[in-house]
Amino acid sequence: MARNILKADYDFDFILIGISSAEKDYRLCHFINKALGFDLQKSKDIEIIVTKKRKQSFFTSYEWMDEDGRREIRLLINSSGNEFLVPEMKQMDYLLFLKGPITDTEQQKIISILLQIPGIQVAMPVDVLSLRSKKNLVF
Repeated sequence: MARNILKADYDFDFILIGISSAEKDYRLCHFINKALGFDLQKSKDIEIIVTKKRKQSFFTSYEWMDEDGRREIRLLINSSGNEFLVPEMKQMDYLLFLKGPITDTEQQKIISILLQIPGIQVAMPVDVLSLRSKKNLVF
């Protein structure tokens, strides 16, 4: 009998910034919105099913899209209970997704501004393709 194999080609066409901060998510969103001119608002939680444990986990999400729809910004909490969206980045409390046309200079400027926000200890770019759990970032 012939066997068909489905290969999924995931789109990792976004910039990911890891953020370490003890701030509550809604406070961090307020500070990010104010500093960067975004309008992040709470959206539907992201649901991930951990296959090894067959357990559902929900990760809080905030989203914003600019007026012309070219850029999408998303802030996710990296942990939910004892589960992590990106387990190899447990030291990062939040993940900031930047999707759309963003230059390296703009990315560095965003990181620089993030580091000036009170309560943010670390803001650093993350190489998505090097992550073992990168499939968790496709939604």
